[in-house]
Amino acid sequence: MIQNLLILYNPFYQENVIELHLEILKEKGKVAFGKIRPKSKDQEHKHPQTLERIYQSTTSQNFLQLFLTNFASLFVAKVEAVQKDLEGVSAPEYYFSEDRKFSVEAWFIITDMRELERNDFIAVRDRYLPNFTTPDHNNHTFRIYGNDYDYPLAIEMKKEINYFEDPKKHYPNVFKSAEFLELKERLIELNFGATAYKLHHASLDNVIYAEMEYQKNKQDPLYDFGPIALRYSKILEQEAYALFKDLVRFLAQNNPKILEMRYFSHSKKENTPLGQILSDDYKDKPVLADYKNIIALPSLQQPLLDLLPSPMRLFLSKTLLEVIEIFRPIRNKSAHGNERTSLKEAQALRNKILGITGTNILKEIANYKATLTPPKPKNSPKKVLENIGGIRVVGYQ
Repeated sequence: MIQNLLILYNPFYQENVIELHLEILKEKGKVAFGKIRPKSKDQEHKHPQTLERIYQSTTSQNFLQLFLTNFASLFVAKVEAVQKDLEGVSAPEYYFSEDRKFSVEAWFIITDMRELERNDFIAVRDRYLPNFTTPDHNNHTFRIYGNDYDYPLAIEMKKEINYFEDPKKHYPNVFKSAEFLELKERLIELNFGATAYKLHHASLDNVIYAEMEYQKNKQDPLYDFGPIALRYSKILEQEAYALFKDLVRFLAQNNPKILEMRYFSHSKKENTPLGQILSDDYKDKPVLADYKNIIALPSLQQPLLDLLPSPMRLFLSKTLLEVIEIFRPIRNKSAHGNERTSLKEAQALRNKILGITGTNILKEIANYKATLTPPKPKNSPKKVLENIGGIRVVGYQ
């Protein structure tokens, strides 16, 4: 039987509760949701044994379905652990506000989330809540009014539903329109396949939003396609950065001195250590023009020759750079906004992103990125090979 809890989230504590948690979930792959103890509450939960049993038994294999509602909307989260004290997982900043001094009773570690209803009290009341029973209250059907429930509330379902039976992640679809989801499904089927799930979440969103805007305006001869071109450019920037980040890490595992090599950064107008690409605190990521400088570093040529197969070297030094050179002038023109970006220019970028004429550049990046995982020698523990500039390079020896 699936474990289920219900929590009422209160806009009094934070207005955009779900949005803030979702933002971290997208970036980190997990987020902590805290059950805040009301300041007016002067007694303990009526059924602590029930909660403790559920908390203790919650694991990644025996996950908990946590229903979150304000009665107007209803979400369900996949919880793989419950912590009394938060450790190793991020949570929105409002929990730690000095002036609000919240006391958190339990932290629910969420790894996925689904949106069941949004801003539809009638649907929540009539479609979902009647399926909930309350085992600690004589198994009565859940009641909105006239109850003495303590939350988190243990619930069971008359018709049991595993909302996370499908292994694919659902949280990227939360707060998305039906039009967005329909187009997303179509583009994944026709253009990306499984590669779609290897992209950064913002990249996939930008693909969909760009296509929506493109389809709505492609017949308008006066439309400025600059915003669409910028979305396509952000996609390439994000995925190229992810590829080069993995590339530098891969090469540095064999030779940590690579992190000290310097490339000329167009944005900083100075030589910058390659190792900064690995830092999560590195806000000033390489711009598109920088990758030509990185891949052409004389001191990097031998490691590339020794460690990368010929097709990947060709992709990095030729194919990817040629695509970048198509994007750069259109991206810069769109960013400066001095003149209108044409349909033809937007189509040139769209063709590369969607693979309409020739190879899909995002598929190629994802496929080569997947090859940058070094084989693990048997019985060889990981070691810190070197610490350069505060960056720990971990590998095998």
